[in-house]
Amino acid sequence: DGDPANLQPRAKGDAPVVHHGVGARGLSRGHEGPRRLQVDHHSIIGHGHVEQGVPCQDSAGSAIFADGRAFAAVADGCSSVRGRTEIGARQIIAAFHDLVRDDPRAPTDPRLGERLASRFRDYRVTANPLDYYTTLVALVATRRALEFYLCGDGAWAVAYDDGTFEVTSIAWYRNAPYYLAIRDSPDIDAMVRDIYAPLADGPVQESTIRFRPRADGIDIVTRRERWCPLDEFEYGKSWTVDRDAIPVRAAAVMTDGIGDIGYAPQYEIVAELLSLPPEPARDFARDQVVATARRHAARGELPMDDLSLAIVRMD
Repeated sequence: DGDPANLQPRAKGDAPVVHHGVGARGLSRGHEGPRRLQVDHHSIIGHGHVEQGVPCQDSAGSAIFADGRAFAAVADGCSSVRGRTEIGARQIIAAFHDLVRDDPRAPTDPRLGERLASRFRDYRVTANPLDYYTTLVALVATRRALEFYLCGDGAWAVAYDDGTFEVTSIAWYRNAPYYLAIRDSPDIDAMVRDIYAPLADGPVQESTIRFRPRADGIDIVTRRERWCPLDEFEYGKSWTVDRDAIPVRAAAVMTDGIGDIGYAPQYEIVAELLSLPPEPARDFARDQVVATARRHAARGELPMDDLSLAIVRMD
């Protein structure tokens, strides 16, 4: 991810990273009788980071809570600041995980983003504020709904029982997301706001595509795109998908690396990642990411950016 801020020296030394239980896999009872939930997640490093000798700055996590809700999240640390943003990516997932685990009402709280920003500050384990310039895309699945939350950029997607897919992706002007941690650095906050200020329609592009794959291509069912003001995304944005309106097979959250796998449109990559076998293996998210990356690599299309995927599957 990009960001115009590049103002402070890289933090030195290796600091411990607190995971707070993120990363469990499990099963849960869903709605519609015996239906169950399965979760998995996986991250891969982009070829560009390999060439530069920098670590994977993505992170991912998934879990089944004791009350039966499913959790999935991915985060993408900013690659253009002088910080160890892989730490921030891990810590924002930990902060969100614990927030929604401890308060089942948090995903629908209008102040969710503000509560997360406060919790995220408490989860810092290094002194450099740039370490915490990271996005987050998260999902909490309940019996009746899928609750999505996104701050920064990335995408979330739903695979419906009727064979259609829907993906919502968020991108920012000049690839400069407004990270939750930016407000903690007043000079950088002011600089970023000055960049956004002249934009009459706002700095955030929200795109939603509903599509149906065919053997010889893809049919676009609906497509909606709009530019959004900063205040709509300043603390992140939430969406709710009603699981009873159209039965759901799977839901996923992804970092923006899905836009850097091959030359196919982003929604085609989503269809590849969410085309799960009837009886997937335990590590099904890993299998989907690796298989998709290998298919494109065989055509000379290496994933240039880090990519993280976390999936909730409904049987």
